[in-house]
Amino acid sequence: MALIDDVISYARIYEDKTVVQPLFDAAEAYLTNVMEEKDNAKNETNPLFCLSVKILVSHWYDNREPVGKADKLSYGLEAIITQLQNCPIPPQPEVVT
Repeated sequence: MALIDDVISYARIYEDKTVVQPLFDAAEAYLTNVMEEKDNAKNETNPLFCLSVKILVSHWYDNREPVGKADKLSYGLEAIITQLQNCPIPPQPEVVT
């Protein structure tokens, strides 16, 4: 299953995927910018990256106020972003063919 489908399920979004796509793209870009690894294909195998995309899209979806009333990012998400910024990429398991 693609990460965006996981995000939609996690955030319990019942709208069309086209509504979520801009939030998903922005969340991936935002989180990729804080990480040393800039390859989304590699990032999408990192469980912390995947969880942070889910949380961030869910937060942005739930707080779509144009100005003023949006809640601050959760402490848990801030902690995950700190981990993504400061921890090395976990090694990828080798595929035996």
